[in-house]
Amino acid sequence: MNSHLALLPITQNATDYLPGDLVFWDVGYGHVGIVIDEKVPGTDRYYMVHNCGAGPQKEDFLFAAVIVDHGRW
Repeated sequence: MNSHLALLPITQNATDYLPGDLVFWDVGYGHVGIVIDEKVPGTDRYYMVHNCGAGPQKEDFLFAAVIVDHGRW
């Protein structure tokens, strides 16, 4: 299988994370979210959509936990 996921640097700069990017956090046994095209008001951060067990949630979650991987399709 040919993967088209490009691994990107993990930074603390919100502008490095663009809509469509996948972010993986060190939460539980692993956790993934996708950056969406709506910014958190008053910030440079985009909202994330992720599921912590209560169904998909749109939240300001980008830097809420330790990021372990960052990729772009």
